[in-house]
Amino acid sequence: MKICKIEIKASSKHKPPPFMGLELRNSFGLALKGVSCINRTYKCSGCFALNECLYYKLYEQKNEYKKFRFDFLLNQEKYEFNLYIFDEICDDLPYIVSALQIMLDRMNRDFQIFINGVSCKKDGVIKLPSKTNFTLDFSGYAKDLSVNFLTPLRIKKDGVFSKNIDINDILNSISKRKADIFGINDKFLKIPNSKAELNFKILNVRNSALRLGGFLGQISLNGLSFENFSLLRLGEIIGVGKQCVYGLGKIKMECKSE
Repeated sequence: MKICKIEIKASSKHKPPPFMGLELRNSFGLALKGVSCINRTYKCSGCFALNECLYYKLYEQKNEYKKFRFDFLLNQEKYEFNLYIFDEICDDLPYIVSALQIMLDRMNRDFQIFINGVSCKKDGVIKLPSKTNFTLDFSGYAKDLSVNFLTPLRIKKDGVFSKNIDINDILNSISKRKADIFGINDKFLKIPNSKAELNFKILNVRNSALRLGGFLGQISLNGLSFENFSLLRLGEIIGVGKQCVYGLGKIKMECKSE
């Protein structure tokens, strides 16, 4: 699996909105289009270069999983976020970083950039590292832990957003995303018992009629297998459920205290 983690820490006089996902996705898309587009009309319809266009792949192409995801916490004080890119999109890292730089320059924000944990900006110049693949860390395995939902999580069942979800819905979502993003089909072991403490929250997004809702809270697990632990660890990176590109579906495992 090819994964690249781009971490941004930007200075700002103003706080970001409580949910910054829509702003990040739209601003990045505008910058990426400028970097990628070779058509003078800047219109995708009828363009001769669609099959090679990075912007088209990540924003306009229909019925395809978008192989990137913004990652952040709600109600942050600063613009600090991750951008994960997956699979063949990792080969386009220079274009991705160029678009991020343009986006942040337009926002008048000085920033630090780290790629897979390596600082890449010095004296205003960005230099990409030789290693661009993120290594998943499967340490910290524990049978008893909680899965925390840090941004609203939305899962569809039978074509509609579910009002009730459990840990097997989470594992199933991650397994499907893994198959769609990386082409790897793994079956997961169903968990018979779990304890959920979840609340449904609606996000009101600034300057937009878009309303995003999903579950926040946690699910407690006992006797977790290493296989399911590994799948949940991947879910921390690729996200869970719908609209992960915006930053929804962020989960984090936490070991239970003794």
